[in-house]
Amino acid sequence: MKRLIFTFLIIVALTAASSFAGDHYSYKKEFGGTFGFSPDSRHGIGVTPDQQYYETSLNFGYVFWQNDNYAWKYKISLIPFALVHGGEKTLRLRHNRTVYAGGAEPVGLQLNFRNQRRLQPFVNATGGFLYFTEQTPVTDSSQYNFTFSFGGGVEIFHGRRSLALGYRYHHISNANTATYNPGIDSHMLSIGFSFKR
Repeated sequence: MKRLIFTFLIIVALTAASSFAGDHYSYKKEFGGTFGFSPDSRHGIGVTPDQQYYETSLNFGYVFWQNDNYAWKYKISLIPFALVHGGEKTLRLRHNRTVYAGGAEPVGLQLNFRNQRRLQPFVNATGGFLYFTEQTPVTDSSQYNFTFSFGGGVEIFHGRRSLALGYRYHHISNANTATYNPGIDSHMLSIGFSFKR
């Protein structure tokens, strides 16, 4: 996992080195998609081990405040496909190694730095929910789970399009609405593409 994150950061650094600081990019709305994955889960708030997490999302963003240096965005995401996959030991926790889900993140904030430049570092946070095909992460937990995440990355602009490379700490939990609530914590790497207007 550490090697994967290190490789990801090297790619971000090389991309930054090739950027042009003199270009300016301004917009109010964005539409796009993101794919994220985590090869493993770690003990944090959640304690379920050895779970891989994959997620695709369709995103809408609106810049509600900006100046020459910063831009605040409100973001909302529809998650048509997500899955949690575990190894052989997972069968002791639930009926299937792989479970699927869909949901949304209606609450999202992102702060971009170096506004209107080609390369823009950012930090973000989201809140939402997922509904799984069976109780997740363990039997006698819940099919309905809440999510939150926070992280950061870099957004690279090319005209009215942008590519975003990011990292998110992602938490899945039923908020103690079921008998068991072990939760899943993921260190998720993501890549996204968006169109600006």
